Amino acid sequence: MTLVHVFEVDPALRNKKITFAEFKTYFSNYYAATSGTTFSGNVTITGDLSVFGTSSFNNITSSGVSTFSGIVVQNNATVSGTISGLTLTGTNVQSVNVNANKTTVNEATGTTANFTSGNYQSLSGNTITGGVVNTVSGIFTSLSGTTISGTTAVITTGLFASGTQGAPSVSVGTSTNGLYSSATNEVSVTTSGVKRVTVGPTGKLTVKGLATAAFVVEGTARDSTLAVSESGRCLLGTTTARTDLIGGTRGGVFQIEAAASNGQIAIDDSSLCLTAGHNGGPGGGAGGPVVFFTRTYSNSLGGRGLVASGAHLGSTYFQGTDGSGVLPAAYIRGETDLRPDYAATALVSGETYRIATTGNTDFTAIGALDNAVGTVFTATSAGTGTGTAILDAGNMPGRLIFSTTADGSVFPTERLRIKSTGAIRYVTSFTVATLPSGQVGDIARVNDAVSPTVGATVTGGGSTHALCWYNSTNWTVIGV
Repeated sequence: MTLVHVFEVDPALRNKKITFAEFKTYFSNYYAATSGTTFSGNVTITGDLSVFGTSSFNNITSSGVSTFSGIVVQNNATVSGTISGLTLTGTNVQSVNVNANKTTVNEATGTTANFTSGNYQSLSGNTITGGVVNTVSGIFTSLSGTTISGTTAVITTGLFASGTQGAPSVSVGTSTNGLYSSATNEVSVTTSGVKRVTVGPTGKLTVKGLATAAFVVEGTARDSTLAVSESGRCLLGTTTARTDLIGGTRGGVFQIEAAASNGQIAIDDSSLCLTAGHNGGPGGGAGGPVVFFTRTYSNSLGGRGLVASGAHLGSTYFQGTDGSGVLPAAYIRGETDLRPDYAATALVSGETYRIATTGNTDFTAIGALDNAVGTVFTATSAGTGTGTAILDAGNMPGRLIFSTTADGSVFPTERLRIKSTGAIRYVTSFTVATLPSGQVGDIARVNDAVSPTVGATVTGGGSTHALCWYNSTNWTVIGV
C-alpha cells in the first residue's frame, strides 16, 4: 500500500509503498492508542493540547495554553505565568501569582496570593489577600482579608477592618473579646462586647471600669491593689472608697486600706503636696487639706472593729540617713486615751455600753443582740461573769504623743503628751543636777526639788516634782 497523507509525520515515507507489517510498525511509532499508551522518550506538542482524562508526567513544558480538567503533579510544577482553577491541591505550591476560588495546600509561598477561600498548613508571602484565610502557621509581609484565622501567624504588616466593640476586628477567645478601632487613629480593647481600654491619637490611655473602680491594677500580694474610682479617688489596697470619715460624712481623695499593719506612706527626699481649693467656712478653713489616720481593729477591708484603750491610731515619723542606714529622729503619734472598762457585774440599767471583752458573760441576757466584741446595747440590768464593757457615747477620746531621739540613742523617747482632757504632761523628768544646758524659755520637769517655791531657783536633793523654766541664768520654778 502507498502512504499519501499530506500531514505525514515522516516526509520520507510520503508516497512510499509499504507492507502491512511495516504499516503496523508505522502506527505503533507515530500514533498513540486510544488509552494506556506510554511514551518512553520526549513528546513535543507544537499546537494546543487538550486532555480530558487523567495524565501523569515526569516533566511537562508548555509554551502555549494548556487546559486540564485534572492534573496530578508527582514532584514539582513550576509555572512562570498564571495558574487558575476551581480547585488547586498540592504539597508545595510556588508561584509569582496565584488566583483561586478554593485552595488547599500544605505549604504555599509566593510574591502575591489572592484567594476567595484558602486553607493552609503553612503560608508565606509578601502580599496575602483574600475573603477567608485559614492557616496553621503563616509568615506574612502584608496580610489583609475579611476573615483571618489560624494557629500561628507572624505578620509584618496587616490591615484589618475597624470593627466595633461588640464585634472587634481582631477577636481573642470569643467574638466579643479583642481589638478594634473606635475612632480615627484610636485603638480600643473590648471584653464581653464592652469597651474597656482606649489609646487615643495623642497617647492618652483611657480605662473604663465598673462603678466602684474605673482603673485597677491588681497584684498577687495582699493589699497590693491600686484603683482609681469613678469619682476620681486614688485607692491603694481596695477598690471601694470610704465615706465614713469624720463621723461618717467624709472620704479621702487618696486612700490606703490595709487589712493588717502595712498601711504606710513613705516619702524620701521629695514632697507630698496636699492642696484644696474650697474656700467655704469661717476664714476659708472648711476646705483645707486633710490627712486621715484610721484604725479599725479589723482584719477585713472596710471593717469596723472596737479599738482598744491606748491603741496606736497613726504615727508620723521623721527620719534621716547617717551614711549607712535610715534612723528615726522624732515622731508624733495619735492614740486612744484611757476609757475605763466596766465589769459586767457593775453595769447600770438604762446606760448604753459597747462590749469590750466577752469572758464568760452572756450579754444577751442583759439586752445585747449577741456576745460579739463591739456590739452596742442598752443594759437592762447588771450582768454576771468576767466580761467587760465600755460606755458608748459615740466618741473617740484621744491623746498625742511627741517623741524625740536623744544624742547617743537609736530610737525616740516620749517627751510630751497632750491628753484627751487637754492636760499637758511633760513625760521626761530630770534631777536638778542633770538639767541640760538650756536656752531662754526652755521648760523641764525635775523630780528631786527641795521645797520648791514658784519664782525661786530650783535646788536638788529632795523628792518633790516641780516644773521649771530657764531664764538665761538659772532654772526657775514655775509650778509645783
